[in-house]
Amino acid sequence: MTAIDTNTNTLKHLKTLQDNDVTAIGRYYRIVHPEWRITKPEAKMLSQANIKIWIVYEDTGGTSLPLTVAKGKEHGSNALQQAKNIGQPEGTPIYFALEGLPNGYSKRTCPASGSILPA
Repeated sequence: MTAIDTNTNTLKHLKTLQDNDVTAIGRYYRIVHPEWRITKPEAKMLSQANIKIWIVYEDTGGTSLPLTVAKGKEHGSNALQQAKNIGQPEGTPIYFALEGLPNGYSKRTCPASGSILPA
């Protein structure tokens, strides 16, 4: 099994994926940089080629992550709308990415520590 993740639309790269035995791919939902977002035709093509897709919602980064309940609800709502738009099967996961501290995270510095709650 070969798995990759990319913010590049794979519509023009199916043969390359197949030639390299890619069987699973991580793709993104987002508002910022919509050109990095998975599209309905891309999802359909990957599914028809039997390439599994996992979805990550990632919209912001940097040194000041907006980790608030309001921002979490906004991102969750954005992700659900994009899932509906491409036909993601109901009940399948959407993962959320948090990144941005220039020196990584520690238990002491992680702004999300103890504040990430399931919807």
